[in-house]
Amino acid sequence: MPEASFDLTYRLVGVVSHYGSATHSGHYVSDVYSVGRDRWFHYDDRRVSCVDEADVLGEAGHQRNGYIFFYLHKDLCDQVVSVEEAGGAL
Repeated sequence: MPEASFDLTYRLVGVVSHYGSATHSGHYVSDVYSVGRDRWFHYDDRRVSCVDEADVLGEAGHQRNGYIFFYLHKDLCDQVVSVEEAGGAL
């Protein structure tokens, strides 16, 4: 029986991170990727700012620990982009 071929490519679209040395203390923030805008947004309490992907991936030297990670299948990312480019809503 031939094996089925599956595309298992996913895109990181969200991260909840923790600053601090223990889970009962410190500070939680989140970074969310907007597929349609092709931008990352950093949410820190009431402050929202655009950030580079390198900041989210920890390549910029920030000291925080990823706590929860959210992924979206590549095919769904492509569908979201197509709908938004056509001016539609999901």
